[in-house]
Parts: sequence; structure tokens; C-alpha cells
Amino acid sequence: MNSDFIHLHCHSSFSLKDGVGSPEKRVDWAVKNKKSACALSDHGNISSWMSLYSACEKNNIKPIMGSEFYFKRYEDE
Repeated sequence: MNSDFIHLHCHSSFSLKDGVGSPEKRVDWAVKNKKSACALSDHGNISSWMSLYSACEKNNIKPIMGSEFYFKRYEDE
């Protein structure tokens, strides 16, 4: 895999639906594999953002912060 590729659909243990591992461990993996950035897109919350940002800042890589939210549209009756 090209080291420029950064997968954007990644979940941490902060994810409400699925995900394993801490943001710090994801950043450690990114550093070990010579990535320029690390992304997280947990389900339903943004609780991992500060941990991701801090770990990325310490390792001089770019944090990419996202989230997956689900919305239900209610039709007028």
C-alpha cells in the first residue's frame, strides 16, 4: 500500500457502535508505518478527537477527525 493513503473510515474504542483500540494506538500504528496523518470517524460522538489530536501533535502527523451520525427524517402526518 502506498504510504500516502490514509483510510478515513476508522473507529476507536470511543465508537458507540464498533471499534477497537485507543486513538493513541492508532497514531502509534500510523507513525510505525510512516503515515503522514491518522483519521478517526467514530459512531455517534466526537469523544476521541482530543486524544487523537494530542497524540498526532506529539508525533508531528496530521489528525483527521470525523464522525458517523445517523439521522431519521420524520414525515409530516
